[in-house]
Amino acid sequence: MQVVKLKHIKSYRAGGRVYHYHRITGARLPDDESERARRVLEINSGLDCVYPQTMPGSLRDLILQYRRSPDFRELAISSQKSYDTYLDLLLRAYPDKPVETISRAWLYELRDAMADTPRAANWVLQLMSILMNFARDRGWRGDNPAQGVKKLKRGRSYEPWPESAIERFRREARPRMALALELAVHSGQRLSDVLAMQWRHVGNGLIEVAQSKTDERLSIPLHRDLRQLLERTPRTGMYIVCTERGTPYTRSGFSKMFRRELERLNLRDFQFHGLRHTAGRRLAEAGCSDREIAAILGHRTAAMTLRYTRRADQKRLAKAAVTKLERG
Repeated sequence: MQVVKLKHIKSYRAGGRVYHYHRITGARLPDDESERARRVLEINSGLDCVYPQTMPGSLRDLILQYRRSPDFRELAISSQKSYDTYLDLLLRAYPDKPVETISRAWLYELRDAMADTPRAANWVLQLMSILMNFARDRGWRGDNPAQGVKKLKRGRSYEPWPESAIERFRREARPRMALALELAVHSGQRLSDVLAMQWRHVGNGLIEVAQSKTDERLSIPLHRDLRQLLERTPRTGMYIVCTERGTPYTRSGFSKMFRRELERLNLRDFQFHGLRHTAGRRLAEAGCSDREIAAILGHRTAAMTLRYTRRADQKRLAKAAVTKLERG
């Protein structure tokens, strides 16, 4: 039997499920294998109309070469997934843009056109800088026009949550949203890792975590408040945070629900990732060393830990300094 290898399928696992997308168009593909094959063939048959031919020296040409390079393939799988989202966006919007004509002015126009979604705009700028470095190193052009292009301000989205906001969310949010908050603020983990936590990972006063971004494996002692909460939480599925049917959430689906909850509670200035910063701040304020904080958050360098703890350290050190002055 002849086996036909289908092109342009992108698959990844999240929340215990495997999802399939068409790499070029970004279309979601069916879970059923035969239906997925039919849909891929249908999309691929129309690609010649959308992308008649890869123009040498075009942005599409550059992106395709970058994806085949060790620069991209040696990235962590989670980083590749993040990059793919915005590389696909660039492919759909500007496939034939000659790389040599990309200027700082054009990049600012691109950024400003995405001002309503600053996070996505900043991701695109980051990817454009990576692509321009890739092009420069291979002689496509002599500079990187994305270097120094200012990113959009994102407000307080990654700021640590104040305790008042945590208390309000804890008190008024829907139980599944509140449970995710508790797991994040007491473990310091990213949303993808919180959603991947299963009941089998809990035992002997620990929760085991395999970080999706870094593949770092952590054993985190359960804070007494989190331990008591988990003891009271019904186990309706394999995953600690799951739907009413006991099935796992997708990252995008949960993110939308969490954002709606923040809007409902008038906490729209905050994001889930800010809870990771909250955990870092709490650990620093408790007097933990950088190595102790890194053991919880999974950081590999002191510089990464400093991003999360700088303000807390400043407050603690300033208080200690004034205390010494008063004693003198």
